[in-house]
Amino acid sequence: MMRVLVVCLLLLCTNLGLAQDYPSFYAKVPLLNNAPVATYDYKGNRINSSNTGNSRLDFLLNSYEIYSVERVFKNSRKPSLQNMYMVICNDMQLMHDLNNNFSNLFPELIEIFSETLVFPNDFGTLGGYTNVDQEELNYIRAPEAWDLTTGSENVIIGVSDNSIQPMHEDFLNKVTQVGGPNNPTATAGSAQHGSWVASFAAADTDNGLGLSATGYDSSIYHYRGRTNGVDELSQMEGVKVINTAWTSGSSSSLQDAYDEIVEDRGVVVVGSAGNGAAVHGSDTSLIYPAAFGNVISVSGIGHQNEVYGTREIFLDHHEFIRNGAPAFTQHNDSVDIVAPAMGLSFVDPRNGLSGYADNGGGTSFASPIVSGTIALMFSENYCLDPKEIETILKLTAVRIDHLPQNVPFFGKLGAGKLDVYEAVKMARDMKSPFATVKVKDRILYRPWFYKLVTAPHRIELINNEVSGGSKLKFRAKQYIEITSGDYSPGPGGYVDLQIDPSITSCEVPAGIANQTGTNEEKSTVENPNGIRIIPTLVIDHFNVENSNTENSAMDHVHVYDLFGQLVAKQSLSDQGSLKVNLTNIRSGIYVVKVYASNNDELYTTKIVKK
Repeated sequence: MMRVLVVCLLLLCTNLGLAQDYPSFYAKVPLLNNAPVATYDYKGNRINSSNTGNSRLDFLLNSYEIYSVERVFKNSRKPSLQNMYMVICNDMQLMHDLNNNFSNLFPELIEIFSETLVFPNDFGTLGGYTNVDQEELNYIRAPEAWDLTTGSENVIIGVSDNSIQPMHEDFLNKVTQVGGPNNPTATAGSAQHGSWVASFAAADTDNGLGLSATGYDSSIYHYRGRTNGVDELSQMEGVKVINTAWTSGSSSSLQDAYDEIVEDRGVVVVGSAGNGAAVHGSDTSLIYPAAFGNVISVSGIGHQNEVYGTREIFLDHHEFIRNGAPAFTQHNDSVDIVAPAMGLSFVDPRNGLSGYADNGGGTSFASPIVSGTIALMFSENYCLDPKEIETILKLTAVRIDHLPQNVPFFGKLGAGKLDVYEAVKMARDMKSPFATVKVKDRILYRPWFYKLVTAPHRIELINNEVSGGSKLKFRAKQYIEITSGDYSPGPGGYVDLQIDPSITSCEVPAGIANQTGTNEEKSTVENPNGIRIIPTLVIDHFNVENSNTENSAMDHVHVYDLFGQLVAKQSLSDQGSLKVNLTNIRSGIYVVKVYASNNDELYTTKIVKK
């Protein structure tokens, strides 16, 4: 009988970097000869070569792509653990097929999940504005990125745009007006466009209200202006990325202005690529400032199959249907990346200081999603320069222009779909003293400049194709290794790889260094009611504390496993502190719920038991 486990076993998680990206499972294989095999040729190409002697089993194993097979407990002396393998493949159906057809040969199969530990209390149906599930954030893997970092209030996103209502419940203590004639009470037309944009960049996340945003803990400076606002914001301390969700002129002098902002001041500028022929007269025209060199141009992609009134959105489609006719956001040579742009919910002060709206669309919403991601990247690695930020976004994007529905836009959708988790992870790996930055399975043919030089320890190039005018400049302290691929750029392109042991990490401002880092390093989780769980990485017990002396509602606490089974409970003896003993609970991820005496739920969070 198959047993499917819905939580990543903590003591096995250290080797699951690849397992988090591909379907994977544990398989107990009593007879070694029946174990799947993953082999590669001298060029690094995968070869299916399972040869168990059982033709039916071999046919099944070799009909899937198996990327890795490794013993899990390599040094264990227990016979029950010596035949446990971790299998990484292309489709979880393999595990189900083995269970249905060869359960006698594989008596235990356990699915591995990459379980998200951070879940904001205003994300989707968990709370806040519960009309929506914000599936677009799952689509771009934002919750997984939040497990790495929730950002820092000292990393500031500049929003150069129309008015923002700073008193909206999702902007309190998040938005600072720094220039321009802001009119926070404006309600006509797109007067509150700045509020809409800011909600996607860094709405107050985990405040129990409204919506979550990619930038999570990041802050916003608002300048009501256009290019002049970008120029002013770029000179303000702490501003690392500026969002532009509007159109402007395309003169060469403006290009010079953006070059100075990006190249001389080290500030990333992100632009909205445009909303297609219905707005701009053509789906392919260049829209500025997004189309300027050095500006990251963001166009749109559909995050799910859904019908919103007269607008129909398709998963992984650049095209959508509006009033029965095909519609698009911009697709052209200037686009660098795509992000969700249709069927989205957002802050809308026209509906009041607790107001929201549904089913909005446009690249004005897609670009701040990318800006919020960049803020997370800077919170992990404050010293990256703008070109490295752009490089990481492109090297970690999910390619989508080869999909049948997007082939008409081949080469016009940038590097592909934003992957927040992979972008933040590569930013972290760039600064880690021992990590390897992996550039894998990339087809680089555009005349783009890829730069990774800020103190990476190692860089590994795996199965990439470099051609055309692509330009690569990579530096590493210890080594750069090419394991497979073809690196033959054409005229104007080059591959410049050098080892430089003298590279040193740059100095991070104290306010940033103190607020960033992994969530594993955060030992306290607190909610607006003042209830705290300390620590969240538990050895034998955790404490429930109430830092709000006016709150006397706490009464009892329950601990549940991820199957929803109650595994521990404790009543509160006083309102100050409570110790919950988990000594007899096995390792894993658990949900903690704090209740009032009438059983109203006051607070919920997750913990990890070591």
